[in-house]
Amino acid sequence: MKTLFKNLLCILGASLFLVSCNNDDDGDDLDREAEARIECEQAISDSKGTVCCTLGAATASPGDLKTYEYNNNFNFIDVEWEILSGDITIVSEDDTFATAEVSFGPNFTGGTIKARAQDGNNGPACSDSWEITVD
Repeated sequence: MKTLFKNLLCILGASLFLVSCNNDDDGDDLDREAEARIECEQAISDSKGTVCCTLGAATASPGDLKTYEYNNNFNFIDVEWEILSGDITIVSEDDTFATAEVSFGPNFTGGTIKARAQDGNNGPACSDSWEITVD
């Protein structure tokens, strides 16, 4: 687990360096994604309670296909993905890696996805949503 965390920090550090050297508008979206990932990992490692996060691309364009992930600090089972708003369709789900691949329809102007899972010991459920804006 320590090795995985170190690898994630190295990747995140490299990503933040590249973002800081980039002057296009996409930098704000990458910053939002990186900040959310850092906050999620910190909350999961610090929490004594149930914590979960839905993460992925902050922006999308009509016709895009993107993958989103659900992270938590408990033994989740059956992650349930839901579209709360927007022209978004769930294409596939992978319970092994707690991910969902979604497509953005021709009328996509923004939207929100939600992931929910329950502890494998019939403990509390945890859900989180992620807002996606149009590129």
